[in-house]
Amino acid sequence: MTPESSTAPTVALEALVREHAHVVHRYARVYLDPEDAEEVAAEVFAVAWRRGDEAPDHPRAWLLGVARRVVANHVRGRRRRLALLDRVGRAREPARAEQTALLEELDALRAALARLRPADRQVIALLGAEELTTGEIARVLGISPDAAAARVSRARRRLRAVYQPDHEGNGHE
Repeated sequence: MTPESSTAPTVALEALVREHAHVVHRYARVYLDPEDAEEVAAEVFAVAWRRGDEAPDHPRAWLLGVARRVVANHVRGRRRRLALLDRVGRAREPARAEQTALLEELDALRAALARLRPADRQVIALLGAEELTTGEIARVLGISPDAAAARVSRARRRLRAVYQPDHEGNGHE
């Protein structure tokens, strides 16, 4: 390819854009917002660049035909994206509701734990967070297994008394 032959298409495209960009943009603007219309106009002239040898001597109608197809593709693509976002949003709603319910329950549990005596909180933490058995709790606290069993039982009872998820009441011991 000679330098002259590579600049000829560029000059021809620049002339095409200068003469017809406003018409193509105005056509796209009928269907799209300004930003999307700019994008469509750019795509129309990219097609014109790639298929420049197909452009007729009077290219306005040809460019508008290309613009019609590009606008249609753009609108279909937007509809598909919106439909996908809607489906994803609906699929996430139950997960969000589930997560919100779980967080609310955790907040209620934290509030109930805060109302317990420190010794009871420690036993509940060892049971729940550390997943220790009553025998292991006895070793951690340095007490007999029977004393640990009694502490576990008392701590559970006290926690049940102050933990009322879903506004079941507000019992205190």
